[in-house]
Amino acid sequence: MKRLTTVLACLASSLALAPSAKAATTLYGDHIEASWALPTPTTPFAGFHFQNGASRYSFYAGAGAEAVGALNSIAGIVIDFTKNGLNITFTNPGSLSVNSFNGLVFRQLDGDSFAAIASVTGLAGDRVTSTGDKLTVNLSGIKPTAGQTYSIQFQGAVPEPATWAMMLLGFGGVGLAMRRRRVATPALVHA
Repeated sequence: MKRLTTVLACLASSLALAPSAKAATTLYGDHIEASWALPTPTTPFAGFHFQNGASRYSFYAGAGAEAVGALNSIAGIVIDFTKNGLNITFTNPGSLSVNSFNGLVFRQLDGDSFAAIASVTGLAGDRVTSTGDKLTVNLSGIKPTAGQTYSIQFQGAVPEPATWAMMLLGFGGVGLAMRRRRVATPALVHA
């Protein structure tokens, strides 16, 4: 009975002390700024504007389209962040010039980071880069048709290393407690 109590105490303490892993990654509620850059990701392009007329637009990601922009003659570039991704839809056909970079740049404004990219649909994967609080989508040279959507999905959350360490220590403690044997103490002999 004492051994079972020790095992249960080790298991309970390892679960109680382990830091909780962040729930599944979600972009909803993140404060994000979008802009168009040409010919490098750090060079804002004046020929692009959002629905409010500005070349930069900040928003909180949530259900539904966050922003609609126009690039010179291509109107209706819809930006829609989902819980775990981003959809860029062209409501009108167009053709983007070929440059080293010609596309959208997103920055996290609230200290969060973009997760690693899991998949890209409609574009080559090397056209999308996620580095910390910055996400770049290079659309150089594409010729989107009306209604064409480019999708980017981010990876889900992975438990933190401290969580794994505490869990392994807990299981090790349980194993040690189960393996431990009582040492017989010699009885006191009366003469």
